[in-house]
Amino acid sequence: MLRIICSGLSLLVLANLGWAQAQDAKPKLVVICVFDQLRGDYPLRWKEQFGAGGFRRIMAQGTHFTNCHYPYAMTVTGPGHASIGTGALPSVHGIIGNDWYDTALGQSVYCASSNRYKNFPEKPGTKKDGGSPERLLVPTIGDNLKDSTGGKSKVISISSKDRGAILLAGSKSNGCFWWDTDTGLLGSSTFFGDALPGWVSDWNREGFAKQWVGTSWERFRTDLDYSTLSGPDEVRGEGEGVAKKQGRVFPHPFPKELGKDYFNSVYFTPMANEVLLSAAFKAIDAENLGKQQSTDLLLLSFSSNDVVGHTWGPDSQEVMDTTLRTDDLLSRLFNQLDQKVGKGAWSVYLSADHGVCPLPEVSLGKGLDAGRIDPTVLKLNMEKHLHEAFGEQDPKVSFFAGARDENLYLNQRYLKSRGLDYEIVAKSLARWLETQKGIQKAFTRGELIDSKGKPDALKEMCQKSFHPDRSGDLMVIFKPYWLVGVGTGTTHGAPHPYDTHVPLMILGGGIPKLCSEERVVPQHVASIIASQLGIPAPKGCGYGVPESLQKSLGK
Repeated sequence: MLRIICSGLSLLVLANLGWAQAQDAKPKLVVICVFDQLRGDYPLRWKEQFGAGGFRRIMAQGTHFTNCHYPYAMTVTGPGHASIGTGALPSVHGIIGNDWYDTALGQSVYCASSNRYKNFPEKPGTKKDGGSPERLLVPTIGDNLKDSTGGKSKVISISSKDRGAILLAGSKSNGCFWWDTDTGLLGSSTFFGDALPGWVSDWNREGFAKQWVGTSWERFRTDLDYSTLSGPDEVRGEGEGVAKKQGRVFPHPFPKELGKDYFNSVYFTPMANEVLLSAAFKAIDAENLGKQQSTDLLLLSFSSNDVVGHTWGPDSQEVMDTTLRTDDLLSRLFNQLDQKVGKGAWSVYLSADHGVCPLPEVSLGKGLDAGRIDPTVLKLNMEKHLHEAFGEQDPKVSFFAGARDENLYLNQRYLKSRGLDYEIVAKSLARWLETQKGIQKAFTRGELIDSKGKPDALKEMCQKSFHPDRSGDLMVIFKPYWLVGVGTGTTHGAPHPYDTHVPLMILGGGIPKLCSEERVVPQHVASIIASQLGIPAPKGCGYGVPESLQKSLGK
């Protein structure tokens, strides 16, 4: 009996030793996968329909945080990618939206561009500023990895959106590329180099994205009842892919000829994710990722989930089909990493930049308070209120300089010329807005700067999205299930759970098997990777390793 006990203890010691060694062994390749608009409930919602090698492999072998939410208000693509890449809040990294109004320039600026650079391959007649991470105010985990290894690690970033690739990568990557949906080519900008590497040029010549000409996007699983698992194929409020040419119901046809219309139609389907995966496989081979002395970092941002969700809504058969295809894509990615890098030699971090609001029409059908707000009517009524409150001097002069997402920028020059205090004007408008249908709350710049008063969860989320040099004079929060915009489709950008809830899943590289309901944020990704690799977390990273992972990572 004693021998059996001792034998058991020996096995336990050996098992623990093996675990400790696995923990000490750094992965040779870390991959961050961001699936744009992959809402946090999807992996569990369709778990039974997934294969064994994708989401379910992570659930069986890795860590799954089921209660991951963005802690800030403006849940859109730019801030989401910047937050994952840096571990910081928008109030710190400075990417408060996809665009914002620059009061010094007197115009809107884009979160991931600069007029000091040019994109290439160049397109005739295009005057667009070049892609650049210069508006990021803090470094990314990729920047820290390069610094910590003396530049020996490789950092490669690829997306279908320029901001998806750029804001994940930061300023020191070996390559940052995005797919041009007009030409079907991977491109970059002069910020990252003067020419495309050979493997990107080769990939462009191979024309992977051309394969769906004259075909259709059909359902991925003919053995499943999509209506039962998601909803009817045609629902009031759904949009139609690429200006109605792909229709509202399956199958969704692709054009029969190559060109801008064709590549745009691919972008509006899950096939754009396949395009990105193909480029990722090419990068792994050509850059010998995972074969260096130091750990490499591959950053992938898949955009199809977002455009499909915007068009057809989260309860559509199209979103379900895209999620099933995402699961299959993950399975193939994991298998490729097993073959090219080696089992146990890589880790994947999976999350999303935001969730999505249900179609208002679907919410109304469930008896919820929901609707669409006409932005043109809202702006006219705001102007009318301010003219009535402060007197109309010149009806042709607007009280507003601009509006971007939920940020309203007052016309400071006009207010100054009339001797009006902008905070008084802003408060008058804020209190009026709060009486309007579909609007929950409006905060002025002064109210967001003020940290006094009773704790207010909504205000704190807005403060985390607020940067004094970039944010507006008012931040408007719409009620749950209400959207700004007329027509069809849906969007995101609110502090409500359907927009803040995203997956956080980790597989490989000594990460333990764990399903945790601990409240976490996507910003944890940067600190977990830093701990895993034994490097500093990026400056500005505001979140450490989650409590449920601290023991396994030696914290």
